[in-house]
Amino acid sequence: MLPSEGPVTRWARHVHLRQRRRYGTVQGLSGVRVEDVCQDARGYMWFATADGGVARFDGGHFDAVGIGDGLPAATVMAVREVAPQRLALATLGGGLAYYEEGRIAVVGEPEGLPSNDVLGLRSWTDGRLAAMTGRGIARLARRKPAGGPCAGSTTPSSSAAAACGRGLRA
Repeated sequence: MLPSEGPVTRWARHVHLRQRRRYGTVQGLSGVRVEDVCQDARGYMWFATADGGVARFDGGHFDAVGIGDGLPAATVMAVREVAPQRLALATLGGGLAYYEEGRIAVVGEPEGLPSNDVLGLRSWTDGRLAAMTGRGIARLARRKPAGGPCAGSTTPSSSAAAACGRGLRA
């Protein structure tokens, strides 16, 4: 069943009707190699790329988020929506980046991540997140939102993320 409205309705029609379109950097995709794809609650498609950050597709065009926007590394191995309009981005060499409303917060080794090479993510519907790194897995637990810009987020504890009131679990 197709959604009656939303940003990717045109894209969904192409898929539903089995019409195939090829998208690349010429059409606005931020990199040539896609590592992961995620559809958020609003219907946007997010593409993690090996060489150009992450790109949001609305059914018609791409909006890229890269190093110039504050992303810590150009290689994004995985993308997951961890709360409404909040994405977790697994970067290779830059740790775990959270993207929300145009802002990026980075969590890495100084904040308790086993490695800044985050190779993959696993999320659950209750908000838990696991980050698979080059030196082990970090399980991140969702706590009750305290309000503010980080409400409902999932991040490990750190000076940078302390305002969000989240913690790492072994």
